[in-house]
Amino acid sequence: MTEKSPALIESNIEALFRSEKILDEGFSEKTISRIRKQLLLRRLIFLLAFLAGASVAVNPLIDLINRFTNFTLSSLGNLDSNGIAVLTDTPLPPVILMGAALLFAMTGIVKLLEQ
Repeated sequence: MTEKSPALIESNIEALFRSEKILDEGFSEKTISRIRKQLLLRRLIFLLAFLAGASVAVNPLIDLINRFTNFTLSSLGNLDSNGIAVLTDTPLPPVILMGAALLFAMTGIVKLLEQ
């Protein structure tokens, strides 16, 4: 097995970069331009979808925050004889479901943004 010296490998790589462009009548430039336009369009659509979803989700989020603050403030006032908060007056399942849905949506958004 013959090993090539690093200098020989480097000179071969430099020779490849110095070679003339392939004459393809602008096909590669058109293809790259088309791919860049598609990527830009996809990013724009993703941004618009994110903004539309966020604008729709703002109202339930504000409602969830209001319910949570009302729940915490009312639970501090409703204590039984042992000093434990009484939770019978507050509809907990909708609040828990809304919080779980919000958590699920946010983790999905974070995963999408990481890609």
